[in-house]
Amino acid sequence: MSKAVQSKLMHVDELSALIGNSVPTVVFLVGPPASGKSTISEPLVKGGFKRLSMDAIRGELFGDEGNVSQGAQVKAILVERYEEALKRKECILLDNTNCQKKPREALILKAREAGYESIALVVMLTPLKTCLKRNKKRSRVVPEDMVRLFHAQMVGKEKPTESEGRIIEARPGPDAQHLFVKA
Repeated sequence: MSKAVQSKLMHVDELSALIGNSVPTVVFLVGPPASGKSTISEPLVKGGFKRLSMDAIRGELFGDEGNVSQGAQVKAILVERYEEALKRKECILLDNTNCQKKPREALILKAREAGYESIALVVMLTPLKTCLKRNKKRSRVVPEDMVRLFHAQMVGKEKPTESEGRIIEARPGPDAQHLFVKA
């Protein structure tokens, strides 16, 4: 008889130790805009992960992380940087929505082909209502229909599965620095 895994309240700084980086690891943050992905990325970067983000690339290219006009160019740069990091056997953090299964699986395949055995998907199970509320307070507001779409994909047919990697579910805690985590 298997035991049910309980959620544990943890500080975001503890996430890096939970995931580990003693072997080359790829971590996918999965969640809609305003779900808390970038907040939890900071401790992972401090823990040795190389952060790759389409928002950051848009900021570099256009001076505006919200400029989505050149999506194909941004994606190509992200993939190029990802492949370079894989060749160097770096621990990589993909801080994007990653809510669509097909593109996510293509990146996972690249990691496996590069010899990575440690792949984790941190799924931000932030309630839609919370994402929408947070989104309205951001300096870069994402259209509400996009937040709803990504949330629906993440909890529906595009939901990450264990065949993709280790699933770590994260829900908002009592403040921005704490999460309820189930791994």
